[in-house]
Amino acid sequence: MLKEKVEAQIKAPAGSTYILQGNAAFALGVIHAGYHAATGYAGTPSTEIIDKTLVYVQDYMKVGWSVNEAVAISTGLGHAIAGFDALVTMKIPGVFQAADAITTSAFFSGKSGALVIFAAADYVPSSTQHVVDSRYFFSSSRLFF
Repeated sequence: MLKEKVEAQIKAPAGSTYILQGNAAFALGVIHAGYHAATGYAGTPSTEIIDKTLVYVQDYMKVGWSVNEAVAISTGLGHAIAGFDALVTMKIPGVFQAADAITTSAFFSGKSGALVIFAAADYVPSSTQHVVDSRYFFSSSRLFF
């Protein structure tokens, strides 16, 4: 998306309608919800959330890439513990690379911000080498999915 289009969608009045792909619609929802930060590790199909939309809104929120999935989760968790809402994006293999940080995040409680993990599944492997249903991992980690 071009920066002008993203800006127009952000400033549009409530009830405006757009035809968007799923990643762009999700990113727009994150912006409208007032999230403080977004980070992730690049990998299609999750890359487009940051690369095509959120990269243009760095005046509204902190947006950046991490060196790997575990660092992305840890960064997002730090924002959440500080009381800010954060988004972390990655594809399914990254969920298992960051498993320690993800499962640890389930034990933080109290007044904190939200940590949303956008794990892009590819059930017909077109852009990843793994066909995995991550719902079992997240439910065993005591995380909502």
